[in-house]
Amino acid sequence: MGKLFQELKRRNVVRVGVAYLALVWVVLQVTELAVPALNLPESLNSIVFYLGAIGFPFALFFAWAFELTPEGLMKTEEVDKSSSVTHSTGRKLDFIIIGLLAVAVSWLVIDRFAGGEDTPLQASASSGSIDKSIAVLPFENFSSDEELGWFADGLSDEILNALSRTPDLEVTSRTSSFMFRNPVDEISVIAEKLGVAHILEGSVRGDGNRIRVTAQLIRTADDVHLWSNTYDRDPDDIITIQEEIALAIAQELETLMDPQALAAMVQAGTSSAAAYEVYLKGRAIQEQGFSDGNFRTSSEEAYALYEEARTLDPGFAQAHFRAAIHWSAQLSIATIGFNLEGVSTSERVNNFRQRIEAAIASATSEGGGLRYRSQLSEIDSRYRERIRLLEQYSAIDPNDVINWIILSTTLAEMNRLDEALEAFHSGVVLLTDDILFYSRYIQLPKSLGQPNEAIPIIEKALTLDPTNLSVIYQSHRAYLWSDRLTDAAELLARVEGLPSGDISIPMMRLRQACAENRQVEAEGLYRSIMQDDDMARISIQWLASALMGEPEIMDELLRPYDTPGSLISISSFLSYPYFDPTPFANLSAMLEREGSEARTIVQIPFACKPL
Repeated sequence: MGKLFQELKRRNVVRVGVAYLALVWVVLQVTELAVPALNLPESLNSIVFYLGAIGFPFALFFAWAFELTPEGLMKTEEVDKSSSVTHSTGRKLDFIIIGLLAVAVSWLVIDRFAGGEDTPLQASASSGSIDKSIAVLPFENFSSDEELGWFADGLSDEILNALSRTPDLEVTSRTSSFMFRNPVDEISVIAEKLGVAHILEGSVRGDGNRIRVTAQLIRTADDVHLWSNTYDRDPDDIITIQEEIALAIAQELETLMDPQALAAMVQAGTSSAAAYEVYLKGRAIQEQGFSDGNFRTSSEEAYALYEEARTLDPGFAQAHFRAAIHWSAQLSIATIGFNLEGVSTSERVNNFRQRIEAAIASATSEGGGLRYRSQLSEIDSRYRERIRLLEQYSAIDPNDVINWIILSTTLAEMNRLDEALEAFHSGVVLLTDDILFYSRYIQLPKSLGQPNEAIPIIEKALTLDPTNLSVIYQSHRAYLWSDRLTDAAELLARVEGLPSGDISIPMMRLRQACAENRQVEAEGLYRSIMQDDDMARISIQWLASALMGEPEIMDELLRPYDTPGSLISISSFLSYPYFDPTPFANLSAMLEREGSEARTIVQIPFACKPL
């Protein structure tokens, strides 16, 4: 046995084995970095490992059977021991082994102790946890099909929304993340600008029959690719892909949420890719309408797409819900874009009920069911029940920023102002950079008797999107309620170049004229608003009459809707602190039944003075 070992040493078999193992380890480390960086298949890591394992016995065999001589590779048996150079070869192998081991040790030291600065990631690691902040960059469309562009955005958006509902994840908003579409900056620079420790980026390709989605999660402190995957699937699998990506990221970041709960949360609610694609188009169109002020047209186009989505998948709860919201908005004359033409109130109610009941029946989660039922309670003017359902939902999902503003508004309509202010504050702290929710948070403080609380929200919103017409309209009014006439005038100047047909701009002009005591000009603007026969302007005409001190006209505009079957048409006016419900018998009876507290009518501080 001793002679065998001596012969193994003489033939450098042991040295070759050690050198081979060290080399394979280094190759595996390089492969682990190269696979995500070069978008290679994850299976390549396993292939390299198996090839290394298979090659090991062959390396030992060749070291035993052959010797490298000055004349070339020869069989060991054919080499005279007196002229053998195995000792010299062994010394060379020693240096190779030392070099490979030095690389391995250096690699381990760098991986373990790299970096001297106290980055957020390292500070978190020192306490045994991971900095769980992430930005989801818009997925790039690498296909020639431009239609996949919105789909790539929608996929990014859905992953972002799913992750943002995870309590222990800090997720940068869509508005901020999507500023880095087709980025020219390095990932580390983008991460520094967004203030996150992780970046998710990806791409979408498609040829009509197959869709390839590639995604990779990068730790920005050291540019390490924590996870990556490529999904080459049939388009019908795209919703499963979305769920898998969100789950993989959450697990990699060691989220506290149970994976099954996260899986239920990120489910889009449909198994039909066609329905899901149409639904995403509807959402994109509707959100764009809020930005550019084209409320009515965008709402109608989005509604048609939601209808198509729920036809394609009758079990798609969110499509039913958004279609129901369309009819809910059409039942409230306080809604900008409200349109009475061609459809009776009873038809609107029936259309709403059909869709909201379908949403309730299709709900895939307890929270979803509560949200849908609360909407049905509003239409039926069951405010006690609506508040209870919204509070139950907030206990299940306390991170839903829109639910807090709905709850706050509903409490304000019942004049429960202290509770409304508490709900408002719960939602404000959740506001990120998603401009979509800012308008409602800017609108409400005046109703809560705290108009100045809108100012910091306005400043943030106008920084995020200085041209968003919905934000500008609500901010202009909020500035006037806070006696900031100069700021309001600057916002009005921003929109003066927009088409005068936009129904919000004449109201902004009238408010500014009244606030600046330009009475004659205000009278002219008021007459122009009141002469417009477009029924979508009922709310604008009521608001204008309130500014001009015309209570009889205000009551006349709303009295036709004070019927038991259409109280929803005027109940949203309850959020205005200067709305007096006492002239409306049915509305007053409902308020008493639902336990509304006594109201104190607040005068508009910048209203026009009578001539």
